[in-house]
Amino acid sequence: MIHFTSDTHYGHKNIIRFMPESRGMYSCTEEMNEALVNNWNANVNKDDTVYNLGDVSFSTNKQTMGYLSRLNGTIIIILGNHDKRLKGVGPLADDLINSGIVKEIHNGYHEAALNGKNFVLNHFAQRVWNKANHGAIHLYGHSHGNLPGLGKSVDVGVDSKEMAAFTGDYMRPYTIEEVIAYMEKRKLYLPDHHKERTN
Repeated sequence: MIHFTSDTHYGHKNIIRFMPESRGMYSCTEEMNEALVNNWNANVNKDDTVYNLGDVSFSTNKQTMGYLSRLNGTIIIILGNHDKRLKGVGPLADDLINSGIVKEIHNGYHEAALNGKNFVLNHFAQRVWNKANHGAIHLYGHSHGNLPGLGKSVDVGVDSKEMAAFTGDYMRPYTIEEVIAYMEKRKLYLPDHHKERTN
């Protein structure tokens, strides 16, 4: 199975204060970090794949390795603006890849054909994206549920208000089936000459 998430922010003390609806029940970062690990593993099997769309961790390299090594599944990261230590070649990126904890790291943007659908994955929300007129699904993070999607796009971060309202909970990866089911009720967003079934 395939899952999507974003903005886990391991070790980020202030995120608890910034996001009271999804994280306000945690008294400290250690409690939040454990909840992120436990919720991930309760929903993701060892043979699954998880795309994390960035802002993975504010913790030290060693702590980040520790958290990610405990997570089920194959992890693919699309870098966010707070993932500076994961960009390019560096100790943390190298250690995550060489240890097999993370399979791939993409620099902020990635396209993939998954379950017969085209996906455009980016840390940041886009107003237009490749093949949107053909129903491509755009997934993003960064805005912590404060930026509603246009057309077939949605924030899949752990603080996503849209996905939490649809699935019933925050703070976990969302399955590709949940994302596709949510998109079925949404119309294409076609702001320009790229109309449905045209080039």
